[in-house]
Amino acid sequence: MRLLFVFTGIFCVLSSMAFAGKGDGTTKPDGLYVIHTPNDSDIVGKSDITIEQLAEIIEQMEDSIRDVSIEYEWRVEPPYTFEESEKVFSVVRKHYSSNAKKKRSGRGPKTRDLPMSKDGVIRHRLIASDFSKIEDVDGIRFNWPKMSRLEDYATFVAREGNSWDCNIVHVMNGEVYKFLTVQDQPQEIRSGYISDSDGGRSLVITPLGFSVFRSGMTELTAKKPLSEVLRMPNIARLDDNIRKVNGFNAVRVDLMIQSSIYIIGRIYFSIDHNYTPIRHAFTDPAMGNETLVFDVESFQQVSEGIWLPSAGVMKVSNTKHINRFIATGPIQINQGFETKDFALDFPPGTEVLDRITGKSYTVSILE
Repeated sequence: MRLLFVFTGIFCVLSSMAFAGKGDGTTKPDGLYVIHTPNDSDIVGKSDITIEQLAEIIEQMEDSIRDVSIEYEWRVEPPYTFEESEKVFSVVRKHYSSNAKKKRSGRGPKTRDLPMSKDGVIRHRLIASDFSKIEDVDGIRFNWPKMSRLEDYATFVAREGNSWDCNIVHVMNGEVYKFLTVQDQPQEIRSGYISDSDGGRSLVITPLGFSVFRSGMTELTAKKPLSEVLRMPNIARLDDNIRKVNGFNAVRVDLMIQSSIYIIGRIYFSIDHNYTPIRHAFTDPAMGNETLVFDVESFQQVSEGIWLPSAGVMKVSNTKHINRFIATGPIQINQGFETKDFALDFPPGTEVLDRITGKSYTVSILE
């Protein structure tokens, strides 16, 4: 199971750290990136939309999409050096060690000879279905997406220069989460994992995290549909100035700490793309500057009045790497995926850890 933990941890850390990209921003002399927070100098006009009208438009988008499929690449530019990846790996190791102590649910990765994805590129195929909303004591929230299948394809390279391919599949069928790693070199690995949850893995670190379906920017808005967040009077505040953001004409909604003047997040909406979100930003409440952003660079129109991101970058201040996704094919919606599309059978020889039953076993050739 060792490579399974290593790859998963590195991918999540590299992704969630967020990196600088092209667009709004400057680079300091030390090569570290500084995010540009749009200000009054970026204002190009005024919009007459109200926040309720914006919420209605967003709600129509949410209700129009039943499933999504997209193939894309996720890349780090320039790729991490082995020295840099080892620093990241130390964070991963501490994370898993901490979780193991808290949950008594296994060990963190032990290997010191950490492989890297070749050229900093990981190829993905994602399908997600059932973006339905449910209502409970906390109000309306997303059950999103109830079913998903994310396939990762990467070529790893070791310090010695040898390389090998690895395929990882994450599947959630609405009830059970399964995870499979397949690797043939430098040693054959077939590792499987079963749980009743995804262990914290989040689809916000995919193209969906740049879209209208992003949620969880604050504790109060976690899992809530964006349309619902916009209707929270003590949380959401519309700034109807039109600003140039990443080349888009956009209005902005500030997300406030409840009943205070402090801004903890911002969402920008492109007025030329039916108010589709083009930036999700986390801010420093004390200073008001944006420190972590999910920026859309381009869209694909998938239906009348509906666009989904086809390229985007994750940025954080004071970093020197670029992390971006680029769609490598058409983005499609409402294809009618069924439960069978989210099934995963472990191949013969797979060593499986079942967290639901607490058992470990190897899938035999006869099964």
